[in-house]
Amino acid sequence: MGQKVNFNLIIGLALVVIGILFLLDNFDVIYFDLPYWMFKWQSILIIIGLILLANSKNNTAYKNRI
Repeated sequence: MGQKVNFNLIIGLALVVIGILFLLDNFDVIYFDLPYWMFKWQSILIIIGLILLANSKNNTAYKNRI
């Protein structure tokens, strides 16, 4: 459970940092631009799949060793 909290904390902090970067870009303080390919639907599906893989609860290999 502790690892789950750490993962959520990291994701939350990353979203806050990205939001701050977008805000500073809107105020012309810095230049921040994400590449176009990052928002294509194929990339979004890959990212969702990686998140689901990282959060999977399948620990059968570990349970069989015990």
